[in-house]
Amino acid sequence: MDIRYLPIFKQLDNETFNDVIKSSKIYQYKIGQPICLRDKIPSQIQIIVEGNGRLLSTQKDEKVTATKLGIGSI
Repeated sequence: MDIRYLPIFKQLDNETFNDVIKSSKIYQYKIGQPICLRDKIPSQIQIIVEGNGRLLSTQKDEKVTATKLGIGSI
């Protein structure tokens, strides 16, 4: 997938976009594997470039989907 066309990258000039790509890492997650945890502030941002995910919330000791995330979600 060409991520250049994701909304978050469209506004960047080519030089800035290339700098971002050079300093980026690609991670793959298994189904059900957390991307980040509620009590930990990550030192980087995660952008979904393929697949989807869910933002989970805990209500009455039960995990519920707060929102669904897809390609381009941060």
